Amino acid sequence: MKINDKTRESIFPTYVYHFDIEDYDDVLFKEVIKDHIVEDTSPLTLSKSDLHDDERLKDFSQEILYLHKDIMENMGYFPQDLEFSGMWGVEQNKYGRHRQHFHPNNWMCGVFYVDTDETDTLVFHDPRLRAGVIQPKTFKYNDYNTSILKYPAKSGRVYIFPHWLEHEVEPIMHDKTRVSISWNIRIPQLLGCGYGCTNG
Repeated sequence: MKINDKTRESIFPTYVYHFDIEDYDDVLFKEVIKDHIVEDTSPLTLSKSDLHDDERLKDFSQEILYLHKDIMENMGYFPQDLEFSGMWGVEQNKYGRHRQHFHPNNWMCGVFYVDTDETDTLVFHDPRLRAGVIQPKTFKYNDYNTSILKYPAKSGRVYIFPHWLEHEVEPIMHDKTRVSISWNIRIPQLLGCGYGCTNG
């Protein structure tokens, strides 16, 4: 028996985009977050979700929307205006964590790391619910057999990913305050579906 054309393909990929921002004013970002915090719940403190309306972050918010619209077109969707459904600041201190979660009722979401420790990460979980029901013993982890992936949460880094991709922050074990800004993006107008049907 002869086997020809042995091929491996990847189907239904999950996207994670990342960008790095240079020369940003980390003091300003921290100030805006502090001004919007309702209650200090250290080691994990969240601000109100209206940072995108703060005039001091106008340029940042517009740039984030531009990045999302560029990604939308890059992925093959008709370009259209997008909106924030929320933007909030996060402060995390030692032992702080954010359990595995996703962001319902949105299309995309993202995070910008204002100030972090070099050991900080963003942890993504495999969205395929049945992928690990039966799994052989692993001798080398790779994109095809791991159930989590850790990305560096370095200062100045932006990550953009689908709202349904579950993610978490593992417990922080250093003494530095980890500061970030997160947001959700919604589609206000034209919706479609993966089978070619639309609502228009």
